[in-house]
Amino acid sequence: TPNQGETISGNAFVNYGWALTPLPNIIGGGMPSQVLVSLNGPYVAAITYGQFRADIAGGFPGYRNTGSASTGGAGGYWILDTTQYPNGQHNIGWYVVDGANNDDGMGSRFFSIENGLTGGVVDLPPPAPKYELEATLERSVRARPKRGAVPQVLTAQELERLVLALPEGQWTGWHVVNGERRPLPPGSTLDTARGIFYWQLSPGILGPYELLFTSDDGAVHGITVTIEPKTYGSER
Repeated sequence: TPNQGETISGNAFVNYGWALTPLPNIIGGGMPSQVLVSLNGPYVAAITYGQFRADIAGGFPGYRNTGSASTGGAGGYWILDTTQYPNGQHNIGWYVVDGANNDDGMGSRFFSIENGLTGGVVDLPPPAPKYELEATLERSVRARPKRGAVPQVLTAQELERLVLALPEGQWTGWHVVNGERRPLPPGSTLDTARGIFYWQLSPGILGPYELLFTSDDGAVHGITVTIEPKTYGSER
C-alpha cells in the first residue's frame, strides 16, 4: 500500500508490503541489511521489518525470511503522515539490502494525496536520518560536475533510484518536452539547498528524458536520462 494510483489522506496512513531474498541470504536477523522507504526520491525512513504474513509464509515456504508467527517474517510497514506533503501526485518505493549486500528497489508506484486545504505544509520531506548503510546508499550518487560541463548522458532502469549531484549553485529544474519547459517528472525531487536531484523511477517510465537545470546566475546544466526496461539476474 498504497495501491497504484490510489488517493490517500490523513496523518497515519500505513505503507506496508513485504520483501524476500533467495537462500542462503537473509534480510535483518542481525545482518548488515536494511529496508528503506523513499518518497519522491529521497529516503525518509527505515521500514519496520519482520512482521509475520501467513500469505507469504504459505507462498514461499523455506525462505529464511518467510518466518512464523513466533519468529517474525517478511512483512514491513511505515506510518506516513500525508498532511506533511502537498496535495497531488507522489511516488513511493522501497529499497532493500540483504546480508550479502545484494540490493534492489521494489514496490515503486504513483499515488495521490488529497487533504483538502490542510495538505501541503512542506515541499520536501525532512532530511533523511543517518543509516547504518549510508556509505552503500550513497554509492549511486554521481560525482558533482563542474559548472559549464557538457550535458550528462546516462542510462537507468525502471524502478531504479537516481541521485544526481548538480554543479555548485542554486538551481531550478525542468523536464523539456519538444523544446517546451515543463515541471520535473513525477516521483522526482530537486533539493535546491544541497544541489541534488532525486528520482525514484516507476514501472512503465521508459525512454529518454531531457532535464534542464538553470541557476540563479544564469548558468545552465543539462542531463539526459534514457530509461530501459527492468532486467533481473544481472549485475548493474
